Parts: sequence; C-alpha cells; structure tokens
Amino acid sequence: MGTNPSFQNYQNYLKVAELLSLQQPLSRAHDETLFIIVHQVYELWFKCMLHELAHSSELLGADESDRAASTLKRTLKIVKVLVSQLDVIGLEAVRVCASGAAADGPGAIAESVVDAIDDRTAAVLMSSVLFQNGLIVDGLDEVAIACERVGASLLVDAYHSINVVPFSVSGMGLEQAFVVGGGYKYCQFGEGVCFLRIPAGCSMRPILTGWFSEFGELADNSGTGRVAYGDGPLRFAGSTYDPVGHYRARAVLGFFRAEGLDVPLLRAVSQAQLTRLAAGIDALDLDPAVLTWNRDLPLQRRGGFLALEAPRADELTARLRERGVFTDHRGPVLRLGPAPYVTDTQLDEAIGLIGETTAR
Repeated sequence: MGTNPSFQNYQNYLKVAELLSLQQPLSRAHDETLFIIVHQVYELWFKCMLHELAHSSELLGADESDRAASTLKRTLKIVKVLVSQLDVIGLEAVRVCASGAAADGPGAIAESVVDAIDDRTAAVLMSSVLFQNGLIVDGLDEVAIACERVGASLLVDAYHSINVVPFSVSGMGLEQAFVVGGGYKYCQFGEGVCFLRIPAGCSMRPILTGWFSEFGELADNSGTGRVAYGDGPLRFAGSTYDPVGHYRARAVLGFFRAEGLDVPLLRAVSQAQLTRLAAGIDALDLDPAVLTWNRDLPLQRRGGFLALEAPRADELTARLRERGVFTDHRGPVLRLGPAPYVTDTQLDEAIGLIGETTAR
C-alpha cells in the first residue's frame, strides 16, 4: 500500500471531494441535507454488510467456521451502529419488555406495550409469537386500539403463527395493521415466499421502491419527474424477483386443501408433538444446568416449537445435526419445531439422541 502514490493522499484515496458532492437537496428544507447524508451512510453500511456476508459464506464453504462466525459478529456490530443512527434523525427506538413474575402471563406483553405508547409514538413493531421462547402474545387488539388512538402505525410479525397458531386479522382487530409473515416453516413453502399485508387505504410513499411498483404507470409518460407508485399494496413492491416460490406455494396450499389440513388440525398435531417432546425431555431427567425448559409456560400458550434452555445450545445443535436431528438455536435456547409429517417414532428417536448428545 505504501508503494502506491495514490494511497498516500487521504483525500484522493477516499475520493473525499466526490463523496461530499453527492448531497444534492431538491428543496430548501433545512433537514433535507441531514436526511440525505444519513440515508447515504445507511447505503454504505448496507454495502459493507453484503461484503461481509459474502465473505462469511465463502469461509463457510471452505469449512472455516470460526472465521465465518467472527465475520458474522462484525456484521451484527454494523447492525447496532445502524440502529444507533436513528437518534440522529430524531427517531428513538424503544424496547418494551414485560418484567417480573407475571412477564409470561396472558396479556402482560401487550399491556406493557400499551403503557409505553404515547403521542410521540410513530410506530409499534411486535410479534404474535416470540421467536425466543415460543410464547403466544395475547392482547394484540388492545395494542391496535392504542396505536389508532395516537395515530401510530402497527406492524405485527406473524411468521411463527401462520399455519400453526390461529391468526385472524379481522378476528384480532388488526384491520389497520401491517402484517408480515412467510411460508418457510409452517406452511412448507420452501424459500423465497414472504408477504406484507397492507391496510386498506394506506397512502404511504416508500422511500425505497422498484420498477415493479410503477409497472402499471409506465404507459403514462407524463414527465413529471416524480417517482410513480402503483395502486394499493403495489406501492411497496420492489424490483424483479424470482416467482418460482409462488408456484410451489400454490401447489402446497392446494395439497393442504385437498387433504383437509386446515389450521385447527395443524394446531392439534403441533400441540400433540410438543406434548410428546416435553414428556420425553422430562423422562431423560437431565441436569438442569445442561438442558431444561420452562415448565411454568403451558404448551397451550406456545407456538409451533419447544424452546429448551441450554447454555451450550450451539454445540448441541451441531452434534444433533451430525446424528440427523435438525434443530436451531438462538443464543442459549435450543428450538425443536417438528413439521406435521414428522412421526412419533422419529420424535422418540430425536429425544433419545438428545439424551445421548447431552451426556457427552
């Protein structure tokens, strides 16, 4: 690096002059310069994240898991930087948690969120089922009412509800809420099929958009110089995407209908599976310091997976995968989420392998 003359000049190397010329406000609004700079910085960080993730993928392909993990940790630190920058443009991210002995009680989380909502609240983001412990979040209708009262938007992540826990937009009072979800897990869609439900009458203008959004407006070459948005939910569409997953999802849904696999039946199957897993784990009589689970949270109030507390969950996940048992983990939580086609015999075999693995 020292032998290249162009590297010896800081401003030339970083192209500072070109960089500082890229902020070109379109109005005389004072805050527009701040808006542009913050979002340009975000784009640079996004580029860096993609660079790091690509490198991590290469390392995993080369069986260098330790270096890949280090690269992923760097990416997580970048995410934290991105979140911290929200304060610069006057956005404050508030994390709301229920606390105390009744934290898992019915409605406790929703009550804490409602208490935190005030006239400064712009948006509320929450899950219908917590990905960490599987807790079904009650009281979303109360949160929706509180958001409507102050004019805040509500977004509900229903990923861990769809097709395994009853979830109804109208039945839960979420007509004015955004809802996101996907079909990778409980819908058996495979990769690439997620959705965003848009409230009727939504007129938001997304900052980031793609040509699919303005597809219906391409024939109107009015030359206004403004970004064209599609009607209704189309305004949130992005760029060209791979539609293959949609055809697969359509076939899966057709199979579900033909076989009578509706949500009540799938919920009953899931609950029976979790009951069998929980009983099997208890029968192992493991050292709680190695692996245990929260028996105070009834299975009826859980989503489609059983969360096991294991300080070395990452090692257990890797060992079980070697034995043909596919699980995942979030920190010290090992998650068992059987698909409806997994048999009782397979569940029992998995429990036995968990016992053998934890004994090592």
